[in-house]
Amino acid sequence: MRVLMVNSEDSWRGGEAQVELLIRGLVERGIETKLAAPKTSELARKVEAMGVALLPLPVSGGLELRAVRRLEHWLRREKFDLVHCHSSRAHGIAWCALAVSKRDKRPKLVVSRRVDFPTSPHGFRGWKYRR
Repeated sequence: MRVLMVNSEDSWRGGEAQVELLIRGLVERGIETKLAAPKTSELARKVEAMGVALLPLPVSGGLELRAVRRLEHWLRREKFDLVHCHSSRAHGIAWCALAVSKRDKRPKLVVSRRVDFPTSPHGFRGWKYRR
């Protein structure tokens, strides 16, 4: 199995610590895992120190078309089985990249939310979480 973790946050908080632990556990079990994240993030630094490949994700706020294009390229090239998103922005980027992907067999999408408030039923956010 080939897994791509996607995290759009540049900060280091509890969610990023959870992603680091999850990646560590997958690698220890022999599951090929890579991380798509901002190259300047603390998570990227820690994961690269583990020997896990980083796919730099250009996240700067807004619509993130560069990030969508970059992620879609990696999805085509790397042929992941599973894409696991760890933030709302990462989810939006991955969802768009998968939607425009030219691959015949798309990877499964998993989204982890670490907040207890409901998503808005309106707009793109509501739509993407219902899919």
